[in-house]
Amino acid sequence: PKLSEVLAFADMRQRRMDRYCWSWAAVYFFDHHPEHGEDFRSLYRGELDYSLAASKQLRDLLEADWAKISIQWRCFLDDLDFGYTPQLMLRWGDEPLQSIPAGETRRVEIRADRGWQSTGIVLQAGESINVRSTGSVEIKQLADGQSWRATPKGISVEYHRGFKLGAMIGVLAPLDVEQPSQIWSPVLVGGQSTLQATEKSCLLLRVNDSAVGASDNRGEFSVEIAPGR
Repeated sequence: PKLSEVLAFADMRQRRMDRYCWSWAAVYFFDHHPEHGEDFRSLYRGELDYSLAASKQLRDLLEADWAKISIQWRCFLDDLDFGYTPQLMLRWGDEPLQSIPAGETRRVEIRADRGWQSTGIVLQAGESINVRSTGSVEIKQLADGQSWRATPKGISVEYHRGFKLGAMIGVLAPLDVEQPSQIWSPVLVGGQSTLQATEKSCLLLRVNDSAVGASDNRGEFSVEIAPGR
């Protein structure tokens, strides 16, 4: 065969393998989802069905929450690693998605033992917000019973995602688009930062750590969020 034919065949095999891997990732995501796991399992009990009928049923069943689920999928991909605990990392919180009126301040607590957490704050394209974080958290438990403590600026003993361990980081998650299968590009929030949205987005925050490392973290940062000027 020609080299071009070999390369085309290899590309086809790779695309099929990608779809296979993403499909099993989606199965794991929905099967362990703290809110919709039972909905997923109820549709896939019984004989194996290779059609897309069950997938369409699931999409229709979860239509009202699909924007949130789409963002949770990206959160899932960002943390996916050996030892991952979806029940801890996929919690969305009870905050409704809404904008902050001018002159008001929203206060939230961001736990150190969780992954990405929704603030419930929506920004329109071009809008900005000021984020101020205070407090300290236990970011790593040591064998001698001691622990490392971190402020929102993080500690430089270790790094994760290119930021100091324990630092406050954030991401503006688009709300009006399907989330692609790509990891987040978070930004450092630290003790104080101003973030601006390029499209309609929801603000997510977290204490910087891996999904496995977060399991023994303790404490939370207090966060004040106000509209930018």
